[in-house]
This record gives sequence, structure tokens and C-alpha cells, in this order.
Amino acid sequence: KIILKALIRRGYAFEALEKYKKAQNDLSSARNLEPGNSKVTEALMRINRFVREEEEEHELEEFSEEHDLNSLVDILKNIKDVGNGHFKSQDFDSARKSFTEGIDLAKT
Repeated sequence: KIILKALIRRGYAFEALEKYKKAQNDLSSARNLEPGNSKVTEALMRINRFVREEEEEHELEEFSEEHDLNSLVDILKNIKDVGNGHFKSQDFDSARKSFTEGIDLAKT
């Protein structure tokens, strides 16, 4: 019973601190100890929603970062192609400028 109370209170504390995964772990453990506790079940349902929202936000951030990286790769390929065109036509100054632009962009 003492462990149950400690898990519930710590779970609520984690929730208040917006540490939802830790709250979820504690309250899941509490529910396993006392499956019929409606307050724990309610809190766990609420926290599960927050955890899902955080996971969705994380997935969106990863998608955005990947999309940004893909866009950068496309831009760098275009700059390289322009530089190669200048190089083939022996316009070495323009080729150098294009390649320098690509190198500088890749460093950011």
C-alpha cells in the first residue's frame, strides 16, 4: 500500500512537471498493483494522451528535419550540376564560384 501511494504521488508529480513518460511508467505500475483504482485509470488515460501527442510532435519534427535535409541535397545537386556545366564549357571562374557556393552551403 505504501509503494502504491508513492507511485501514484510520484506519477502525479511527474505529470505536473510535464514528464509524461515517467508519469506513465509510475501510474502503470500503480494500476498493476491496484487495477480497480479509478483515479489511477483516469490519470493514466490523460497521461497516455499527452504521451501520444509528444510522440506525434516528435515524428513531425523528424519528418520536417528529413524534408529539410532532402531539400538541401536537391539544392546542392543543382549547384553541382551548374558548376559542372561551367567546368565543361571551360568557364572555370564561374565553375569555381558555383562549387564554392555549394561547399559553403553544405557547411551550414
